[in-house]
Amino acid sequence: MDNRVDTALQQAAQTGKNRTSLLSLSGDGRVSSPQEWYRIYDLYYGNNGLYDLLAQFLRVNGLWMQGMKPLRNPAHRAVEFHVAHLWPGSLPKAMPLVVKSKARATAITTAVEQIWDWSNWGTEKQLTARRYANLGDMFLKVPTYRGADGDVSQVFLQVLNAANVVDFQKDARGSMTYFRIDTYQQRPSDNGPVSITRTEVWDKATGSYQVYEHSKGKGAAIKELGDPTINKNILESLGFDFIPIVHAKFADVDEARGANCYTHALDKIDEANMAATRLHQILFRYNKPTTVVMANSVDDSGRPLPAPTVEDRDGNESTSDAIKIGDEDLWELPGYSDIKHLVPDLKYADALAILNAQMSELEGDLPEILYYQLKEKGELSGRALQTLLAGAVDRAFEARGNAETALINAQKMALTIGQLRNLPGFESKTIGTYEVGDFAHSFLEREVIPISKKERAETVKAFVDAGMSRGFGMKQAGFSETEIEDDSKVAEEEKKAEQQLFGTLVLDSMRNRDQGLDSGSTTQPAATDASIADTAMNGAQVTSLVSIISQVATKQLPEDAAIELIHSAFPALSLDNIRKMVKSAVSFEPSAPESPSAPVEATA
Repeated sequence: MDNRVDTALQQAAQTGKNRTSLLSLSGDGRVSSPQEWYRIYDLYYGNNGLYDLLAQFLRVNGLWMQGMKPLRNPAHRAVEFHVAHLWPGSLPKAMPLVVKSKARATAITTAVEQIWDWSNWGTEKQLTARRYANLGDMFLKVPTYRGADGDVSQVFLQVLNAANVVDFQKDARGSMTYFRIDTYQQRPSDNGPVSITRTEVWDKATGSYQVYEHSKGKGAAIKELGDPTINKNILESLGFDFIPIVHAKFADVDEARGANCYTHALDKIDEANMAATRLHQILFRYNKPTTVVMANSVDDSGRPLPAPTVEDRDGNESTSDAIKIGDEDLWELPGYSDIKHLVPDLKYADALAILNAQMSELEGDLPEILYYQLKEKGELSGRALQTLLAGAVDRAFEARGNAETALINAQKMALTIGQLRNLPGFESKTIGTYEVGDFAHSFLEREVIPISKKERAETVKAFVDAGMSRGFGMKQAGFSETEIEDDSKVAEEEKKAEQQLFGTLVLDSMRNRDQGLDSGSTTQPAATDASIADTAMNGAQVTSLVSIISQVATKQLPEDAAIELIHSAFPALSLDNIRKMVKSAVSFEPSAPESPSAPVEATA
């Protein structure tokens, strides 16, 4: 075996650009650049023709690879799990903001949502999530757009293709200190469009921003590119001293670039595909004859006669050792007549069990693929899914945290640039300034797999029934502080309304008593201010009355006992009104607490 092939097959797999395996691309058995890895990841995600293209790459580099088909490739499903759960839904609900400054909360939220609108982020966020999960890296740039008058009218978020990022460096805080990106573009000419490479270089150490247009291709040395077409000082020409680009890793494996959601399982994916391909080859013998035809006699000297002449599917007599009849492929062989099938008598169930065991092993490394299996088993509760998919949920939380940290930094840059360009709504008097911390914000923590309102309400009810406060139950059920505060305000208002209602009933009864009306009278003369003042209840008495009625509503006090108790404690109340209050409490059913829509939260 060729030493290079042996190297590609035998060396241990590694993450990132130095990973070696069956699918190595360069002659020494190693992938030479992140761009080649990104191309491989796109092939795994696309799936169709995966190993055909990889085999072609290997042949170019003088390496052989066993024929395989991507019959058990879970890469697409793993990626799509994260696309569906990273930032699902429409904005702003998909990414609720939490602004640190209460005084600036509304203004900052409005400005950020304006940036999202200019960026078409409602659509771009899903594509960003897909590329992020598949390639392992997310690069965001914060450029500006100039209107017809030449003035900056918009600042927005631009998603960069990670495969075009040639080089970058960051400081200890994660801020860019150097960045280079190469993109292919076309320029018009007299002879038609001409393809060129546009190289953009940001260097914080020298404070420079340079753009080169050349024909050297991606990755060419800067010294070979000639003079830049654009050469600016970042601070003097742009008004700020930072590089407006951020980077996030899907999974941080202590390398310059991140690992995607299935990098660690590539060898196991290849092994499963190899086993599935071989099993199908044996069972169906792809494009190979499956039946043998042999002669059935010998000549006078005892020598076997040639195979009988058989017409093929086109009506032609066979002229070679292989013919086609109907859908069958046959071999013609001399010898005693016999027809045998070349497909062996395999123990298919046993072979399939081996393959399924490999897929089960893959599920341990890629718990995301379990999500699609569980969906086929019927409706499961959110809490059940969270437990069964704990590994996938943990990975999604890590990826979301990394991405949103970078996105927050990009949004702060956009707010700063918008303010420097005097965009409406970005003035310092409106949104404050970065220097004093007014731009500080985050995203509201939310579940990867959401819990339904019904489940959350049931959780709150269980805590309340156990003697806990409603607020405590809501906190344990995952409601935000703002939602709990809003619910508390609503409950307080409802309590006041109840007290007002009972107070009205009490007052009506006392008026009847003052005027000497019996409980059955339908005519009520107007009460004087003096009679009301003399018989009005104080707050403690009203509260006591409400408490008795509440005990009836919660089945803690029988209806008849409540009527007698109220009549004894409050003789000024008519029996008619007492029965009316108690009866309304008996038929009263409190509604289950529901989760309010997630608002933008402002915390101190």
